[in-house]
Amino acid sequence: MHSSPWDVLTAFAAADRAVWPEIDRGQVAEAVFSLCADGDTPLTPSENAIAFEILERLYPQIERTVRRVLADRLADRDTVPASLVALLARDSIDIARPVLVRSPLLDDTALIAIVMERGVDHRLAISERKSLSSPVTDVLLVLGDDTVAMLIASNPQAAISSNGMLRLTERAAHAPDLHWPLARRAELTPVLASRLSLCAGSAVRAFLADLFGPTLPSGVEQDLFAAAEDASGIFATRRTPGTAASPDVPMNSLLDAFLKALRDGQSERADALMAQVTRLPASAVAQVLYTPAGRALAVICRSGGASRTVFAELYARLNGIAPYGTSQRSDGLLAALRVFDRITSAEADRILDGWRADPGSVWE
Repeated sequence: MHSSPWDVLTAFAAADRAVWPEIDRGQVAEAVFSLCADGDTPLTPSENAIAFEILERLYPQIERTVRRVLADRLADRDTVPASLVALLARDSIDIARPVLVRSPLLDDTALIAIVMERGVDHRLAISERKSLSSPVTDVLLVLGDDTVAMLIASNPQAAISSNGMLRLTERAAHAPDLHWPLARRAELTPVLASRLSLCAGSAVRAFLADLFGPTLPSGVEQDLFAAAEDASGIFATRRTPGTAASPDVPMNSLLDAFLKALRDGQSERADALMAQVTRLPASAVAQVLYTPAGRALAVICRSGGASRTVFAELYARLNGIAPYGTSQRSDGLLAALRVFDRITSAEADRILDGWRADPGSVWE
């Protein structure tokens, strides 16, 4: 019997990997856990690497209580392998929560993937992170609930895009708790403040009038705001499996309507129209619209017969980049245009058919 966790670990590491299944993995897991989770144990970088590699290999065999303590103790470290952090972050929420809230090793790509793949509890935990980028909040605001929206709106270190602010303002029509957090956001524009005034109480309206003064528009078209609010009914139908565009409505007509909805600031109606265009579920639609690479959007536009100019405007509006056109020199837009230029409409049709068969395969 070995006298210390490190003796157990080195014996396991030295053994022929062919006989690893015959070794008492529970004992090895406990030894590795003791070394990895004990911040006072001085391990060299190579020892750390060995310990974490074995911990990952044994992860499914580690008891839940041990995984829970491990997640809490490793959540703040920046020397943990990203692959181990990913295992912890995708575990059940009682284990994943400290990692989702605190780990500095979860980048935007990893966070967006977890938002797409996991449920509301994981989204709530991510919403509690001290800082969030606008690509992450965009996806959270599409797939999250009112609590997620409240956490984001109340977090001064959460970056919110123009589309995100529009979505929050629309949500505020039925979520009064959002009124004050939104009124205090630095990203609130005079136009959005005017929209917020339509549903806010007298105290918030007076605050906005004092804050914006003469720059606050005297009125926003009531029917425009109502249309955005009413779109929630259409938005809900896109979540129903099998929702499809009417065969009598050409895709290019739907794309035209989608662009008009973006120009009019009707983000939820735009979501509903994109669901009709693509015939994809909500998580896949969010992947198309709110991941900054724009590759999936390029496929949809090519398949729908949209022009290069229309694609450029759609990409620019979805990513809050002005001016909205091909004259914009944003690196993101130029990269997205290169994808649009390379794909033929026939190739785009085949790709879209594949996504409809397997929505989880939609490109980032």
